[in-house]
Amino acid sequence: MPTAVAVWCLFVPRLHIVRVLAALAVAGSVMAIAQTAAAQTGPYSDVPEDAYYATPVTALKEQGVFTDTLCAEGFCPGDAMNRKTMAVWVVRVLDGEDPPAVSQTRFNDVDADSFHAPFIERMFELEVTQGCGDGSGFCPHHHVTRAHMAVFVSRAYKLPDGPDPDFSDVPADAWYAADVAKLAASGITVGCGDGSAFCPSQTTTRAQMATFLWRAENTTADTFVAVSAGRDHSCGLRTDQTLKCWGDNSSGQSDAPAGTFTAVSAGGGFRYVNESFTCGLKTDGAITCWGNGAPTPTGTFTVMSAGTDHLCGLRAAGTIGCWGDNQFGQSDAPAGTFTAVSAGGNHSCALKTDATIRCWGDNRWGQLDAPAGTFTALSAGGNHSCGLKTGGTIECWGVNGFGESDAPAGTFTALSAGVGLGHSCALKTDGAITCWGTNAYGQSDAAAGTFTALSAGGDHSCGLKTDATIECWGTNGYGQSIAPAGKFTAVSAGLSDWCGLRIDGTVTCWGSNEYGRSDAPTETFTAVSAGTTHSCGLKTDGTATCWGDSRYGQSDAPAGKFTAVSAGSLNSCGLKTDATVTCWGSNEYGRSDAPTGTFTAVSAGGGHSCGLKTGGTITCWGWNEFGQSNTPAGTFTAVSAGGDHSCGLKTDGTVECWGANQHGQSDAPAGTFTAVSAGHYDSCGLRADGTVTCWGDKENPMVSILPTGKFTAVSAGSFSSCGLRADGTITCWGQEAVRVG
Repeated sequence: MPTAVAVWCLFVPRLHIVRVLAALAVAGSVMAIAQTAAAQTGPYSDVPEDAYYATPVTALKEQGVFTDTLCAEGFCPGDAMNRKTMAVWVVRVLDGEDPPAVSQTRFNDVDADSFHAPFIERMFELEVTQGCGDGSGFCPHHHVTRAHMAVFVSRAYKLPDGPDPDFSDVPADAWYAADVAKLAASGITVGCGDGSAFCPSQTTTRAQMATFLWRAENTTADTFVAVSAGRDHSCGLRTDQTLKCWGDNSSGQSDAPAGTFTAVSAGGGFRYVNESFTCGLKTDGAITCWGNGAPTPTGTFTVMSAGTDHLCGLRAAGTIGCWGDNQFGQSDAPAGTFTAVSAGGNHSCALKTDATIRCWGDNRWGQLDAPAGTFTALSAGGNHSCGLKTGGTIECWGVNGFGESDAPAGTFTALSAGVGLGHSCALKTDGAITCWGTNAYGQSDAAAGTFTALSAGGDHSCGLKTDATIECWGTNGYGQSIAPAGKFTAVSAGLSDWCGLRIDGTVTCWGSNEYGRSDAPTETFTAVSAGTTHSCGLKTDGTATCWGDSRYGQSDAPAGKFTAVSAGSLNSCGLKTDATVTCWGSNEYGRSDAPTGTFTAVSAGGGHSCGLKTGGTITCWGWNEFGQSNTPAGTFTAVSAGGDHSCGLKTDGTVECWGANQHGQSDAPAGTFTAVSAGHYDSCGLRADGTVTCWGDKENPMVSILPTGKFTAVSAGSFSSCGLRADGTITCWGQEAVRVG
């Protein structure tokens, strides 16, 4: 049997909720459950209202878990559960929605076109299964025994180890013994019959499987007393003083150590240089940190706070010590005595014993200019800070590009300034949470309910509910992209959103919808281009239209007919029917000052633009700090302007790139290509054999984890890329993307 460990917390798109479900108390035996299950009206004709499984089946039916998995008679509760149906139910319960269609599967007995295929693939991604036998197949039609059920549930919820339950029919060396022990220790099973046995070879029925899943979703023994949201990961302090972390673990920042703690702080970290850490305050007062770039403080403390790349701690005497990066003086702790400290992006703030605030470090956005008055709490964010005044009102200072410093009116009991692009959250006196600032990923769409604590992270936020469970909202912000189902003729990757041109000429965009950039118009198009915060399309009548951010006029497409359009960072460019280029939007650095002459292609980048002239040479204009506008000699068939670099496809099929190269994004590989796309820190090319290769930041999965198969087009975004396959489907990969799980 497979030995993979499951991912135990899952972000659900649009719902923006992550459930912390670890040790789950679920009654395992039909006989044991029958005595306590509440009776409800049967949801199906073959589910009696007084059946032990009526409530679970009713609840899961309302969630859509059983859609397309029913039988002619209704639910068929006594029928054996097979592996393919189990995959559907498990994925729907965990993810909250169906996975996208797949074009291929890893198992030789699963047809990619079958209804169950996406669910089976998703269950593999969740590390709940690795197949059956030698792993080459899944055995979709095989029945699920109680032994199998124990293994699947144990992995799905990452249950803690437990002592031997002494079931008479579970040998100590059985492949499923450890998982049965985990279920028993967590209260998931009390055995079968009189409780002395487990009946591992007995087939699990559909009624039993529904009951296990329902109880798993509604009963948790894992409760918390504190929560901390970092850049792309989160951590919680359990009631037993142990730690649990989840989310991005590329730097080991989610590998919480054993031991007992009184506090935990998930640092911000640098997302694209694989450096992030977490720190915990142990019960003996020592601080321990883990992950890349983790500091090693000495001494004992009463409070500690991890920032982007530094750490500060408050000693029992009231003095402060800081460690880590000190480029802006953020680790130069001031003298004096304090009652609280908070480490932010490149600055830190502390609450003095007289209740006033003192900040130090980077002050480029005024994040050190703490207001006068007395405060009871404070929080240093990425480039802003917030304080809770003695009267319960909030005041924020520093950068305010997204309204993150526009604190709402009212009285509050706690606050948290996010470590990301710009949002903040606060706990109201009635226990509700309110957030403000950027909401590109739903990080400011606070969950409903009552809470006792909160933490604003990078692009997500978390709250500690009154029942001691944790709820988070926002984006996972790390992992592979999920493209929409359907057939497309073109795809374009932007900063944190993506657009595809469907075969019927309509455009579908997904990902961040800040400024409405994913709200594509309902007309028909022949081309689409996703920029940084806006997108543009070429309509079938030859006119251009743009949507999304237009603060610089980048979405105000001019009248006239075009043959191509390109959305850049703060501007857009179009190729007119007379072969001349016109650009609109920001003209900083001259990026919209298109040269005269005739062209066959145009590409708008970060602060510069490039065009392919009718003779095959390239000319670029705009920002040139890194040489991105210094075009090479020679003739080309295509050009792509990226963030701070550019790439061109030469007439001999080779690729040449120029400009910024700090991540290797201009080090084009050898070989022949049919297309090239310059992203932000990376570039991608379509080889002559139809495969995709990318180069640049090797810490980004966009470069290090490439998809297999053949493609007809590729588009490199800021931190993820998308490719159009020969069958018209889209595959995306990389970091900054819409993610399920």
